[in-house]
Amino acid sequence: FPVTIFLVMRCGKKQHRLKLPHAMDTEILEGWREDSAQRTCRVKAADLERALRRTLPFTAPDDSRPVLKAICFCFQHGCIQLTGSDGYALAVSHAHTTASSAENAAPETVVVHADELKVLRKILGSCTDTLTLTVSSAEAGAAMHLHTDDMDCLISYDGTLQYLDIEHVVPAESELVSTAHIRVSDFGETWKDVKSFLDKERPRLILVLDAATQQIKVTLANSEKGEAQSALAATFDGHWIGGTFNPLYLLNALNALSPDGLGTLALTAEKKLVIRTGVAARSSELVTNSKPEYRDYWLIMPMKEA
Repeated sequence: FPVTIFLVMRCGKKQHRLKLPHAMDTEILEGWREDSAQRTCRVKAADLERALRRTLPFTAPDDSRPVLKAICFCFQHGCIQLTGSDGYALAVSHAHTTASSAENAAPETVVVHADELKVLRKILGSCTDTLTLTVSSAEAGAAMHLHTDDMDCLISYDGTLQYLDIEHVVPAESELVSTAHIRVSDFGETWKDVKSFLDKERPRLILVLDAATQQIKVTLANSEKGEAQSALAATFDGHWIGGTFNPLYLLNALNALSPDGLGTLALTAEKKLVIRTGVAARSSELVTNSKPEYRDYWLIMPMKEA
């Protein structure tokens, strides 16, 4: 996977050049041409860091499937959509953008290696500025350039990689059998009741959306300790349905959310789990926003039931 990153940090009159994973020569900087096909936008560092935090845990752990150990950046009207998937679960998050422009048939999607983005996320965590982000494609190669007054970061990527078409993967609203509206903090408290039963070698969670009793029921099975059960109240749309999942995927999704955030858990007839942000637990708590509403979501495939 021919991806490299070179970072230049400036502090006053001092300039520091850092070679990061898959370090590249400065020839990349010289070969990154102004006449290439370019797409440019402005994005808050905090928004991009949050989108990376929500998607990176869902990328593949090794390079055996290169396109899955990567994040797909899709440039849309008013936002960048980031997608990460290891083939068993999928995460989609968004970062709002402004001042977008495109020249010379600029790329609409780019696929960037996860290792470099993990380093970038750490850098963005200490950055409070709004970034200028540019992606380019030219004979010399393809690159993503992020810069502020104090930072220049250039990441090269393989411009030939094609990501999966998530439009055919994510279930439509009509496919959802049951939807539970929750507060993230409420689910966190429920998890605390059962987490000591997490089997690290064979993690398995049974999730039931019980519309009849207006409860979400969670069961963790441990080969040595047995089972632990807990439940939380929720408001529902739909019918009773349950499924078995790897709890680590569910925790990665919920840990990426604000503890006081609102969201939904939903199951399809095939028992695929869909977690979404941006929906109030009760209609009276719905918050309006002048910005376009882009809902982040996670899709988790079911495990084979024992």
